[in-house]
Amino acid sequence: MVWVTDNWDKVFAVASFLIGTWLTLRSWQRKRLNYLIVKSTLVHGYGSEDFEVKFKGYAPTIKSLTLIRVYLWNAGNRTIDKKDVPASSSLSIHCASEGVVLKAEIVKQTHEVNSFSVTKTNDRKSVTLKFAHLEPGHGCAINLYCTQSTNDPIEIKGIVREATINEVDHVSRWEYWCGICVGLLGTALLMSTFFSIEAVLKGLRSAWTAVLLFALGVFMSIVGEILKHQATSGRYLPKSIRP
Repeated sequence: MVWVTDNWDKVFAVASFLIGTWLTLRSWQRKRLNYLIVKSTLVHGYGSEDFEVKFKGYAPTIKSLTLIRVYLWNAGNRTIDKKDVPASSSLSIHCASEGVVLKAEIVKQTHEVNSFSVTKTNDRKSVTLKFAHLEPGHGCAINLYCTQSTNDPIEIKGIVREATINEVDHVSRWEYWCGICVGLLGTALLMSTFFSIEAVLKGLRSAWTAVLLFALGVFMSIVGEILKHQATSGRYLPKSIRP
């Protein structure tokens, strides 16, 4: 314990290095599927009993029609293949309980090799989404015509192995705050360098200690910025599927 107290700067430097390395390795390789939902009202009766509309291919009359644009893309840095999506838990987009999907179509995709497709279920309450190959930054834009209002929720369900499915309104808070904490550790290491230099001049510390603290401080500061960037970069739509 006495040695730890006398060499606190070395212990702090080694612990910070190990924490920074672990966080970097943990977040460096990842799969992340992000989506953005944009809704537009096309038809709405606003409670009028005399207002009814027919939609081609759908027998019942409707009183409201909403265009739902779903943007879906790989915001990680690893490729997602169709084998990563279990057949029993395929990706699907669900309307609210009152709404039905009248039409679904892929309007944009990054590349033909992505091979995106959407299929309505028999009850028209959802659509199944499939793709063949999704490299980092690749994605698609999907149009859904639904008999629901813009206030009704839309859900995306399914499982992608070793990946998270996130709505872009939500930042990865864990990574963001880890980035802040690691950055603060880097700043603390850089500040402790000045105390080490003073100790070196007085002959209480060796010069390598100051060099080590400075190098680790720079390293931790860079790791902190990388973590914060990864937490927020996935929020932005790839250019290939922007409207």
